Amino acid sequence: KRFCTDPVDIIIVDNSTDRETIDAIKYYNDTELHCIYLKTDATSKNGSDSHSFSANLSYIKFKDDYKFIMYLDFDCFPTKQFSIKGLLNGKMITGVGQNKDGIEYFWPGCVAWDNEKIDSSLVDFSTSHEIGLDTGGLLFRVIARYGKDLCPFLPEKHVQNPNFNKSFYNFYADINDGGFMHFINGSCWNPSEAHDERMNSLLNILEEKINGK
Repeated sequence: KRFCTDPVDIIIVDNSTDRETIDAIKYYNDTELHCIYLKTDATSKNGSDSHSFSANLSYIKFKDDYKFIMYLDFDCFPTKQFSIKGLLNGKMITGVGQNKDGIEYFWPGCVAWDNEKIDSSLVDFSTSHEIGLDTGGLLFRVIARYGKDLCPFLPEKHVQNPNFNKSFYNFYADINDGGFMHFINGSCWNPSEAHDERMNSLLNILEEKINGK
C-alpha cells in the first residue's frame, strides 16, 4: 500500500495451519489492512508443496480479474516506490530467478507477469520432483516458450545485515537495486527458536532501508 504506485487489489493468501496464527492474520486484516483474504487448506507438511498449492489456487481463482499480477512472499518486502507495469516494461514476466542444473525458472516469492499476454496454462507454481525443482519450478516452461529476452530475471545480490554480523540472520537479498528486500533466513521454514532475534534482525533491515537510519 505504501510503495506500489499502481491502483491495485492486495490479496492475502494464507496457507498457515496453526489456528492461533490464522486467527491473528485474519484479525489484523479485518481491523487494519482491509485486503482481500483467501484462506487455503494447504496442509501438506512439505512447505514447498503447500506454497505451490496456495499460489496455484489463488491464481486460478483470480486470473480472470487482473491485467497485471505480482506475487510477493511474506518475507519479501518492497522498500521503495515501484510500479508492476514499470517492472515489466513490456516484458512477459519478470522476477527473482532460480537455476537448477541449467534449468531456469522463477521464484514465486517475487514475480510479476502480464496476465493478458501470457498463456495462462503455463502459469504453474508446482514443484518438479522429477527434475529436482523447488516451488515455481514448472515456470521454466514460460521461459522455454517466450525466451529470456521476454522473461528477464531481476538483479539480486546478498547484503550484510547491519549490526547482525554474527547472527544466523546476518544477510538478506537485495532485489532490483534496492526495490525489494528478501529476508532469506527469516522465513518460517527456518526451525530456529530465536524468534525475538529473527524479528529484531528483520526490523533492523527495514528501518535502515526504508527510513535511512
